[in-house]
Amino acid sequence: MRPVMLATLVGALAATCVGSGNAQEAQQVAPAVATPAATQQYPVVDAVADKVVQKFQSASCEQIAAQRGAPTTEQESRAVQALRADSGMQQEFINRVAAPIANKLFECNLIP
Repeated sequence: MRPVMLATLVGALAATCVGSGNAQEAQQVAPAVATPAATQQYPVVDAVADKVVQKFQSASCEQIAAQRGAPTTEQESRAVQALRADSGMQQEFINRVAAPIANKLFECNLIP
């Protein structure tokens, strides 16, 4: 993966999804359930995905509902572009966050 794309993803995801804006903090988080191959290939995606999952799991249903309709920021758009540009990175990120986020949305009655 190109270093510029990785830096863009780290900065954008850490700032938007994690809310801290501190990419170094996101890089230092140890992935909880990553496969060895995926961790070696996308260590930052694993760390950021863990923080995204933690944020969803710790947020109240009201907080999640309020954020659902919010417009995307420039950082979120850059993160999505970076994920779309690398299908392997996109797959790893989605594999890590999809089930926990879907479970939380279901628990909050935000999906049928």
